Amino acid sequence: AFSNIDVQNSEAGRQKDLTMILGAVEGVEGGHHKLNYICKQRIRKSLHHEVKRMLAKRRDARGQLLASEQSLQEVAQLALVLCTFFDNHQAAHTLIDEAVTCLETKVYAARPTSAHRDTCIIDRLQAHKARILEKSSDPTHWEMALQIYDNLASRDAAAELRLQRIGGQAQLLTRLDRDLEMAEQRFDEVIDELQKQDLSSSHTNSGNIEASTRNRRKLNEYKAGKANLLKKLGKNEDAVQLYQEVIRDKIETYGFDHMSVLKTKSNLAQLYAKTGEKGPGLAKALDIFLECVGGGERCYGKEHHFT
Repeated sequence: AFSNIDVQNSEAGRQKDLTMILGAVEGVEGGHHKLNYICKQRIRKSLHHEVKRMLAKRRDARGQLLASEQSLQEVAQLALVLCTFFDNHQAAHTLIDEAVTCLETKVYAARPTSAHRDTCIIDRLQAHKARILEKSSDPTHWEMALQIYDNLASRDAAAELRLQRIGGQAQLLTRLDRDLEMAEQRFDEVIDELQKQDLSSSHTNSGNIEASTRNRRKLNEYKAGKANLLKKLGKNEDAVQLYQEVIRDKIETYGFDHMSVLKTKSNLAQLYAKTGEKGPGLAKALDIFLECVGGGERCYGKEHHFT
């Protein structure tokens, strides 16, 4: 949410106070863009500190993870946060491995009579690990994630993991340029199911806002993945249409400068550049790339790897 921060949208009780504040802001070197960046970086630093604090509370006096089911699942969620919001893939990978090992050696060993329940929990932690590996830029990690999803499929893991497994397999097959027809089928399956869930929730009004937003995020993630696949298959018009749809929905959900929006825009720009040669497509690509660079600088700074 803090990617939407913009001091130019500030409010004040009196107009003259607002005018004075905005005037002072523009007097600062770099103006409102610089102040926005400073605010976002400080919020990001504060959130990172909070994640570390929450992880510390889930360790005992010896520094070992607490072995309760709830605590380990919370650790898995925090590992995903480290990966998704702070690009700390190595720390997230190490943390989720530690959680899985802790559950296997402590909880399962202490309660052998609850083997099925413990296996379900391990499956959920493994699914978190696969998500973290998916977000890596290392193809070796993609292979590892794909193996986890294949293992979950072979064991007929919990139904709640089914859509993540199918969608994850589609994403990874696309990146690895392998079995693309199967990837397209799996994208269609997971997108269709998520759209049905979204429609059902809107009709019954029974779903809460958080669950509905989470569902839309997943839907946009898999639509963006399918657009990447269509680009690989040479179905460029379909890919452009899907990219544009996803960008509109992501802006509504996250805001203009969110990393997810910028990455999808960048993929669209690459497609325009590939197909536009020296025509209008190339000009569109350049405009979008410049938008992405500007968004990256405003939200993450000039030194961030995306920018």
